[in-house]
Amino acid sequence: MSLVLNFPVCQQGGLTLPRPSAVVTGAEFSVLNFLWEHGPSVVRDISNALYQQNTPSYHATVNSLLDQLEKKGYVARDRSGYAHQFEAAVQRDQLIGTQLQHIADCHFGGALAPMLMPLVEKINLCKRDRDAIQQIIDKSR
Repeated sequence: MSLVLNFPVCQQGGLTLPRPSAVVTGAEFSVLNFLWEHGPSVVRDISNALYQQNTPSYHATVNSLLDQLEKKGYVARDRSGYAHQFEAAVQRDQLIGTQLQHIADCHFGGALAPMLMPLVEKINLCKRDRDAIQQIIDKSR
């Protein structure tokens, strides 16, 4: 499976920047989390996990979320069986990277430091996290 994204533009201060149109909502991210953790699944299983039941309205909601994710290129559908199977078409780190880059492009002129500094300043990073961040920085040089 390959990820294909449509890239319209983001208007920021008169600049036209490329951005993914496929921003993921919180509800869509919950569905993706389920698929990343459990692998290919049918709507009934996803509905049961997210809502602890599979009523017709919950089933329809999950189906709608999956339709949107499929249109955005984040979910693949296997139509070969009676109940369609869905699986994530993108890795978690790939999606998060795309979403963070979108925020940086649209709100910080593409710069990551001004986006990340408030986060780093607000939280108290443990040594393990600081070391992991330092390894990422060192590896990217």
